[in-house]
Amino acid sequence: MSRIKALIVILVLCVATLGVLQYTSRANTSTAPVPPHRPTLPPVVHTPPAGSPACGATNVPLTLSGALVQDKVYGRGSRQVSYLLTLCGGNPAGERTVARQNVSLVLVLDRSGSMAGPKLDEAKKAAVHLIASLGPKDRFGLVTYDDRISVDFALAPLTEENRSRLFRIVNALGPGGSTNLGGGLATGMELLARGPRDGAARLVLISDGLANQGVTDPSALADMARGAVRGEYSISAVGVGDDFDETLLASIADSGAGRYYYLSDAARFSETFVAELSGARSVVAQGVAVNVPLTGGLMLSDAGGYPLSVHDGRAVFHPGDIGMNESRSIALTFTYPDYGPARIETPAVFATYQAGGREMTARCAAGFTLARVDTEQEALASVDRDRWEKTVVTSEFGALQKKVADSIREGKKDEALRSLDDYRQAQKAKNEILNSPAVAAHLENDVAAVEEAVAQTFAAAPECAAEVRKQNAKEMQSLGYSRQKGFGRW
Repeated sequence: MSRIKALIVILVLCVATLGVLQYTSRANTSTAPVPPHRPTLPPVVHTPPAGSPACGATNVPLTLSGALVQDKVYGRGSRQVSYLLTLCGGNPAGERTVARQNVSLVLVLDRSGSMAGPKLDEAKKAAVHLIASLGPKDRFGLVTYDDRISVDFALAPLTEENRSRLFRIVNALGPGGSTNLGGGLATGMELLARGPRDGAARLVLISDGLANQGVTDPSALADMARGAVRGEYSISAVGVGDDFDETLLASIADSGAGRYYYLSDAARFSETFVAELSGARSVVAQGVAVNVPLTGGLMLSDAGGYPLSVHDGRAVFHPGDIGMNESRSIALTFTYPDYGPARIETPAVFATYQAGGREMTARCAAGFTLARVDTEQEALASVDRDRWEKTVVTSEFGALQKKVADSIREGKKDEALRSLDDYRQAQKAKNEILNSPAVAAHLENDVAAVEEAVAQTFAAAPECAAEVRKQNAKEMQSLGYSRQKGFGRW
């Protein structure tokens, strides 16, 4: 059976009932300043030997492993080939359980008028629970925003006096006006950049609506979030309800090397805050930057949907911090140059990161060689079936889900179904040669489930069709996002 969980499809029935069908699953808008470079110990480089132990079984903070899905590419086809990269968090202290480290956390909370009611009430309740969970050596800051920005509590240790004060501040919060998301984000970033901090540092941005005050351009907001990487902290973005811009929040999280969450139910605020706190406490490799050497005209066209930069002959992306015992697999998609050399040899992929006050480097055990061939059959014969299966049901299916979500959001049923059919036919054609039972089951069950979800979405009553599309597009996009980036197990 496929390990893929069904997505959630929420079908709103109008008039008097709401039916739910589950398809599982002072504003400163400048970029926040970057703190002065902190002195570090000499850099450490780790290259795992062949047959390295599983994640958590090594005392090295981070290990990398990777291999091509196929080492031959058809020169007259798409010329694209995948490389499956796995990042493994180790156990530097040799502990049996995840070590508890101090954290510095800034919460940037939307208190615009649309948050009134259960959304703000649940956010406040979850914030109180989060504050109660922090220790006296942890640091916490609170920024709230509507059309105005308020630093309700500057980043400071959670002494009992500060904790009591924070409880009063949070409980007194009420809804306001419009949504200056950019102002809230910039102010929260400034708190983390300028304030003293300890351990892993994170900013959690919450919104339930569209940015309609201050900086509103999505590209400008994503550029702003990139300051987190330079400032050595991460930004996670949480969207609640059905009226926020999920593409914008996912882009902010990707640019800020954090994680994006969609909450259809405001009651899930608490579990989201717990996940962020637990993740921050268990970090063993901070500020991970994956470097992919590019030679012979080879291009990196995608890396789990993360923003890519290219300089000094390398493509670089930032997948975020890696926790103790954590394992994440991300598919890298390369494009072989048209009329390029018959053979390209590429050095090992490596990642830089910080651990224990040191600049460190993890490398894959070896580089790879990719050859251009004259027939598609010869290229397919070089496919490693296990790696292909994993890439299909995670990265490729995740990208499909996001594409279908875009079509649902825009009300394009036929386009959504055409994307699904194109995907099925392309994978089926490959599988006639590779003969993978897992991929056959995936096409029969998971792709069919998405088709059913699309059909039911567009079967909603006219008076609530737009609302259903918004809900289901967000569910689909959220699950596709997690698949592409290697979060969770599928």
